[in-house]
Amino acid sequence: MNASLIEHLVQARGIESQYIDASGQEQIVSPEAIKQILTAMGYPVNDQDALIGVVEQETETAWFTIVEPASIVRQGQNNVLHFKLPIDFANDELDLTISKDNQICKKIKFVPIDQELLGHFEVRDMEIQHYALPVELDLPIGYYQLALFEPGIAEPLGSGTLIITPESCYKHPVLEQSIDTAVNHSFMLATTKSNAVANINKDLYCTDVRIGQSSNELESALDLVPMDPIKLYQQAYQPIIDAFRSRMSNGAVNIGDIMALLKLLWVPKGKAVNEGAYVYYPFDDFLAILTLESQLNQTVIVRNESTDMPEDIAEYLQFIGMQVVNP
Repeated sequence: MNASLIEHLVQARGIESQYIDASGQEQIVSPEAIKQILTAMGYPVNDQDALIGVVEQETETAWFTIVEPASIVRQGQNNVLHFKLPIDFANDELDLTISKDNQICKKIKFVPIDQELLGHFEVRDMEIQHYALPVELDLPIGYYQLALFEPGIAEPLGSGTLIITPESCYKHPVLEQSIDTAVNHSFMLATTKSNAVANINKDLYCTDVRIGQSSNELESALDLVPMDPIKLYQQAYQPIIDAFRSRMSNGAVNIGDIMALLKLLWVPKGKAVNEGAYVYYPFDDFLAILTLESQLNQTVIVRNESTDMPEDIAEYLQFIGMQVVNP
């Protein structure tokens, strides 16, 4: 098996091949466990030709995705939208529309060659170019539809979801006095295996691994299976949006272990918890969506206090208005 290809996938899929566990011990994930996790993600790691074919197909799909499935614009920050276009469109003036409820809210005209070129790749004898378009959108927070058009052509070149998020979570002084009663909702990126198999969206879940929980007091494999980060993104984050929104009915929601939105410990079948590997998720995007749902649903967001959280993350969570409670 091509070791460099496996290592490429480990990096590309956010798999942490070595880490420090809750007791301070270094854990090095075995090659066998890495392969099991990649297999759970859908990679035929024991068939080199098939694996190369899957990776090449994924690469082609990524470069042929003209408009990203989900584009997040954060209020108060400099933002860009990303587009991948065949070189034939480089000098054309294109129309970008932003719509909500089938009503156009804003139109932007731009010529790709006038924007920053971030990279290019040849796919099927065609050069695809990746451009970044700076945007300043004076639109309310919420969910919108993006569509990119050639002038005079009714069918869009590509479309996706635009998510405009606020700078901070919803705040309510009265509710903040009683946030200790908020229900704990850790592990929103997972479900039970039986639910995953029965779910109409079952391809979202990797059912051949379990979620592990490791701390100074507890080490166990839970009866939960994780969402695939890539499939979650391809679905414009709708499953995690639904998970956040469904829990915002009481004025306050406790996310619990907020770090479970950053990474989850994936434990392959037949392996002990300390033989698993952490898989990373798009934490910044999740936090942006969480602040949006907090504001739209007027719900205070709290998290459990943690002594081992990186300082920069703790400071950012405080900056966006997330409250802290003792678990």
